[in-house]
Amino acid sequence: MSTTETTDAKTLGSSSHGIDLVTFALLNSQTGNILTGAENGLTKNGLAPIYQGVQGATNAEYQNIEREGTKVYANDVPKRVTRPTQAPTANLTFLDIAWDILNKLTGYEQGDDGGYSLASGAKPYFAMLTRSTFLDGSALYEAFACATAILPTNQHQTDNDSEQDANIALTVDAYQPINPDVFKLTSGKQAPYRRWNSMDPKFDAEKMMQQVFPGYTIDETMKIVVPSYDKPITPAPNLSGTSGK
Repeated sequence: MSTTETTDAKTLGSSSHGIDLVTFALLNSQTGNILTGAENGLTKNGLAPIYQGVQGATNAEYQNIEREGTKVYANDVPKRVTRPTQAPTANLTFLDIAWDILNKLTGYEQGDDGGYSLASGAKPYFAMLTRSTFLDGSALYEAFACATAILPTNQHQTDNDSEQDANIALTVDAYQPINPDVFKLTSGKQAPYRRWNSMDPKFDAEKMMQQVFPGYTIDETMKIVVPSYDKPITPAPNLSGTSGK
């Protein structure tokens, strides 16, 4: 006779499909907080979900999330395993992405002639959050708290009977978070990569957003990045001294 153990808790799966959204925000290189405003940041509130019009991601492949350790032998048997530091990367491909956002993410500066060239010095730091879908319908969120990107190739082919599109493909490297309170482990150390399941009982959308994008003030962009977010949005106070009309 067999018995079946039942539980009221939902069993969460781990396999997923698709890529729903990629969201970026530039970071202050000293504090790790997001940069806001059209001049220093990507948008007024700092966050740039890539989704408008024909813009959007076609591929988001996280790599090197873990690397195999090295066995250390003694007495002819493995006694210890040395674990390498987590150094994840990601490959992102876009059907399209806004020209100004691409140049800001990759560190290109505009000259007086209107053209853009890769600036010398450090690459811009940014935070990145991707959303895909678990097979049970819940959302998988994955993030780099601090990253840089390169555009390694720009390949063009002649059109023939078919249009030969050259989609943008970025290579992204993650680093330890700049903000000391981001992606902390129980040991006190920080991790460069974090993931969430929207059906996890401890999932908190606001805390996730403030971890990935430190300094972000919850506004209407929240409902684009986290569609399940159902709390009312409180408008930001008007600090300009005008009525806004």
